[in-house]
Amino acid sequence: MAIMIPEALPSSGPTPGERKVFSALSHGLPDGFVVYSELPVSRRYADFVVIGRDLGVVVLEVKDWTLQTIKAASPHRFMLTIGEEESSVENPLSQARGYAQRISDLLRSRPALIRHSGPYKGHLSLPYGYGVVFPNMTREELEQSSPSGPSLSQILGEESVLTRENLDPATLRKRLSDLCPVSFPREPLDDDQLAEIRGALYPEIVIGW
Repeated sequence: MAIMIPEALPSSGPTPGERKVFSALSHGLPDGFVVYSELPVSRRYADFVVIGRDLGVVVLEVKDWTLQTIKAASPHRFMLTIGEEESSVENPLSQARGYAQRISDLLRSRPALIRHSGPYKGHLSLPYGYGVVFPNMTREELEQSSPSGPSLSQILGEESVLTRENLDPATLRKRLSDLCPVSFPREPLDDDQLAEIRGALYPEIVIGW
C-alpha cells in the first residue's frame, strides 16, 4: 500500500474524480511508493505526484470531464460546457507538463540526483513523466472520433492518458511506467535518492529550532 501525503483528502475541495484516483493510487500501488496530493508547484498545485523506486517521478493531472463535457479541444486549449456555462481552460496535458518541467528543475538542483559520468553525464539519474487521468471516461470514449475527425486520444496522445480502466490495480503500475519513457537503463532508486527527491519536492522540518 502506497504512502499517501497527506494520509487523506480533505472533506471539501477535492472532486469525486480526484477521490477515485486517490483511492486507486493508495490501494493499487505496493509498499514503497509515495504519493503527494495537491503538491505546491510554482504557486499552483499538482493533483498527484507519484514517486516509486522502480518508477521515478510521475505527475498526474485529474479531470472529472466526460466526453459530453468537452465542446472543443486543441493542443493548447479545451472548451468545456458544464450545465449552461462555457469555459476555456488550458490543455490538461500542457498543465501536467508544466508541473513536470518545474519539478525536474527542482530535482536537477540536487547533485545526488545527477549523473556524473558516462554518456548521460549531467542528466537526471531518474526518469520522470506526466499524464492526464480521466476517471469518468473509458478507453473507447477516448478513441471515439469527433465530428471534425480527431479523437481525444489523437489530441493528447494515447500513452499520455489514463482512463477509468487504468485505475485497476492490475494495470495501474504499468500505465504509470508508460508515462516515464527513458533513453538509459532504468535502475532502481536507492534510499538516499528517494530522500533527495522527497526533500526537493516537499521540504520538511523533522526537528525544530
